[in-house]
Amino acid sequence: MRLFDVFSFQTNKIASVDYIFIFIFVFASRIDMILVHSTFITSIIFFIQKHIQSF
Repeated sequence: MRLFDVFSFQTNKIASVDYIFIFIFVFASRIDMILVHSTFITSIIFFIQKHIQSF
Protein backbone atom coordinates (compact mmCIF):
# COMPACT_ATOMS: atom_id res chain seq x y z
CA MET A 1 0.00 0.00 0.00
CA ARG A 2 2.77 2.39 0.91
CA LEU A 3 4.63 1.52 -2.29
CA PHE A 4 1.49 2.36 -4.26
CA ASP A 5 1.24 5.71 -2.44
CA VAL A 6 4.86 6.48 -3.34
CA PHE A 7 4.22 5.50 -6.96
CA SER A 8 1.10 7.69 -7.22
CA PHE A 9 3.00 10.56 -5.60
CA GLN A 10 5.78 10.13 -8.18
CA THR A 11 3.32 10.17 -11.09
CA ASN A 12 1.61 13.25 -9.65
CA LYS A 13 4.98 14.96 -9.32
CA ILE A 14 5.84 14.07 -12.93
CA ALA A 15 2.48 15.44 -14.11
CA SER A 16 3.04 18.70 -12.21
CA VAL A 17 6.54 18.98 -13.71
CA ASP A 18 5.00 18.52 -17.17
CA TYR A 19 2.56 21.34 -16.43
CA ILE A 20 5.44 23.53 -15.21
CA PHE A 21 7.35 22.87 -18.45
CA ILE A 22 4.25 23.69 -20.53
CA PHE A 23 3.75 26.89 -18.51
CA ILE A 24 7.41 27.87 -18.97
CA PHE A 25 7.18 27.14 -22.71
CA VAL A 26 4.04 29.26 -23.12
CA PHE A 27 5.52 32.02 -20.95
CA ALA A 28 8.77 31.95 -22.97
CA SER A 29 6.87 32.21 -26.24
CA ARG A 30 4.92 35.16 -24.81
CA ILE A 31 8.20 36.79 -23.71
CA ASP A 32 9.51 36.22 -27.25
CA MET A 33 6.51 38.11 -28.67
CA ILE A 34 6.99 40.91 -26.12
CA LEU A 35 10.69 41.16 -27.04
CA VAL A 36 9.85 41.32 -30.74
CA HIS A 37 7.31 44.07 -30.10
CA SER A 38 9.70 46.01 -27.86
CA THR A 39 12.53 45.87 -30.41
CA PHE A 40 10.08 46.99 -33.11
CA ILE A 41 8.92 49.91 -30.93
CA THR A 42 12.48 50.91 -29.98
CA SER A 43 13.52 50.86 -33.65
CA ILE A 44 10.56 53.12 -34.50
CA ILE A 45 11.50 55.50 -31.65
CA PHE A 46 15.13 55.51 -32.84
CA PHE A 47 13.99 56.26 -36.41
CA ILE A 48 11.77 59.14 -35.19
CA GLN A 49 14.64 60.56 -33.11
CA LYS A 50 16.98 60.47 -36.11
CA HIS A 51 14.26 62.09 -38.22
CA ILE A 52 13.82 64.89 -35.65
CA GLN A 53 17.60 65.42 -35.40
CA SER A 54 17.86 65.81 -39.18
CA PHE A 55 15.47 68.78 -39.02
